[in-house]
Amino acid sequence: MWLSRLFTVYCSALFVLPLLGLHEAASFYQRALLANALTSALRLHQRLPHFQLSRAFLAQALLEDSCHYLLYSLIFVNSYPVTIKAVLKKREYGPKYTKNNFITGVRAINEFCLKSSDLEQLRKIRRRSPHDDTESFTVFLRSDVEAKALEVWGSLEALAREKKLRKEAEIEYRERLFRNQRILREYGDFLGNTKPRSRTLSLFLKGPGKVVMVAICINGLNCFFKFLAWIYTGSASMFSEAIHSLSDTCNQGLLALGISKSIQTPDPSHPAIHDVKATDLGLGKVRFKAEVDFDGRVVTRSYLEKQDFDRMMQEIQEVKTPEQLEAFMLKHGENIIDTLGAEVDRLEKELKKRNPEVRHVDLEIL
Repeated sequence: MWLSRLFTVYCSALFVLPLLGLHEAASFYQRALLANALTSALRLHQRLPHFQLSRAFLAQALLEDSCHYLLYSLIFVNSYPVTIKAVLKKREYGPKYTKNNFITGVRAINEFCLKSSDLEQLRKIRRRSPHDDTESFTVFLRSDVEAKALEVWGSLEALAREKKLRKEAEIEYRERLFRNQRILREYGDFLGNTKPRSRTLSLFLKGPGKVVMVAICINGLNCFFKFLAWIYTGSASMFSEAIHSLSDTCNQGLLALGISKSIQTPDPSHPAIHDVKATDLGLGKVRFKAEVDFDGRVVTRSYLEKQDFDRMMQEIQEVKTPEQLEAFMLKHGENIIDTLGAEVDRLEKELKKRNPEVRHVDLEIL
């Protein structure tokens, strides 16, 4: 039986890693199934040594895992796994398809480094908003915007240089903002207003970290003893239980890795997420909590994408008194908060769509 198992492993390895060619891999696939059928038959003979042609013997045999594996091997021995590869070809769209593309005023200013005055002489088109809660807005033909950008900057190379300079300025701004926030946090730590970050070792000695470490130890011991029992008895069901315990241990290890990463010192590339907590609730349920900082500049730009740029400019020009300024800020400030709420709802739906196993997602704006 041990020889048949070793031969099964050998054939399976040569099928997964076709070192002798793809044609030989098919033959090793069938050999692996035949060897597994032999192992299952021998194991079934050990469990039921006295063969009887009766309904009771057949019912008892069908209760054995070895009988199931034997039937599976015989069913699939004449088949071959087929791998389907989907290739997405990139379609090149010429000027015929792109000349009528539309672009909003905010995107035109950001992508082509233009000013609002540069768009005044371009053709304006009113389009229905794709969002239910907003009115129709003004868009421009992308071809007109591109021609205006070439007129303003002279060439595509000059436009690319300006984009690069603005991108570098944006990165420098973010780095300065992050450094200032870090200095404020360090100053707060010095004054004792906030608690210092705990070390990794102390993190796993209390709270959720301690629960995860206990679970890793218990599942690891279960996996170890189940593998010993499988080696001693040769039971296929014990082997599947050992693999199950191994997957549980790996799951707890990922949780421990997430907890350890949550206390790392942030840097300019990862300044957004902080205060990450993961709690193992048992029975395969995990509660994950993280506080996320939204970039106000990005949220504002997302809001401006949905607005009528010309109408907003007109409202700004009509502001003459502090009361009018307050009314303008209150109107658009509330709308920006609504935009942030819509973004949170979109993120919740996206998380549920990409992770169907997640039962509940609740993102709150602090």
